[in-house]
Amino acid sequence: MRILSPKHNLIINTALSCLWILGLSFLTWNLGWTLGHRCLLTTWHNGSGIMVCRLYKACTAFTVTGLYVLSSLPSLPHPQKP
Repeated sequence: MRILSPKHNLIINTALSCLWILGLSFLTWNLGWTLGHRCLLTTWHNGSGIMVCRLYKACTAFTVTGLYVLSSLPSLPHPQKP
């Protein structure tokens, strides 16, 4: 059975993480006005639009929180074997 070497795995995961962070940055930049303002009927025109606005905000909040948690994992102490 062939397995991926740790070196190649690290390179691939680092590249994919950089692309994911870049995509998140572009998405957040384009949604900046939506994320910084209230979801009002005058802006979004109907209840469905307001729900989309709230979903954008919720998904962005969960994604940023997940990114923060994942980036802090390497700094946590590793459990010691008995």
